[in-house]
Amino acid sequence: MENEEWRNRRRDVCGKAEGAVGGRLLARRRGDRCGGGAARSSIINRKSSIAFTLVELMVVVVIIGLLASVVTVSVNDYLVKGRQTTARTEIAQIGNALQLFYTEYSRYPSNDEGLALLQQKTKEHPHGILQGDLLDPWGHEYVYVYPGLHGPFDVLSYGANGQEGGEGADADIVSWNLGHARQRQP
Repeated sequence: MENEEWRNRRRDVCGKAEGAVGGRLLARRRGDRCGGGAARSSIINRKSSIAFTLVELMVVVVIIGLLASVVTVSVNDYLVKGRQTTARTEIAQIGNALQLFYTEYSRYPSNDEGLALLQQKTKEHPHGILQGDLLDPWGHEYVYVYPGLHGPFDVLSYGANGQEGGEGADADIVSWNLGHARQRQP
């Protein structure tokens, strides 16, 4: 009796008997309720949940590319600011070494002597007043001008492009704009 009720309900849901054409269409649409479609739909669902389509993979690749470009741009900004900060620090150290040289010798190096004079070894300074290379973070030599236009001397870096002027990474970094005032000495 229960089997007969079950068959009647199945006919009501599917609309026709299983063997009819309409019954097959409904069976495909309704999955396991109308027989025949349950096995097929579960196989199709398993296949679609296991593999990715080419479109899905391309969307993921595009998203990763966009994120990589955003990260690269922001990291590049930090690298430029870091190099500019390093140049400011090195110019301040050169300025301090020039002040020490003036204190000991009552003069600044001439333009011909340049900053290399600060690296020479003496009795008082067996490693020189200034140690290390005299290159800015971009690999260009620091420019030394005596007498300076903005103080007793000027020390500057022409930035990434190595040429006077510029903005952003190419901006000049100068000793008279480091945030501390130097007094003009004779």
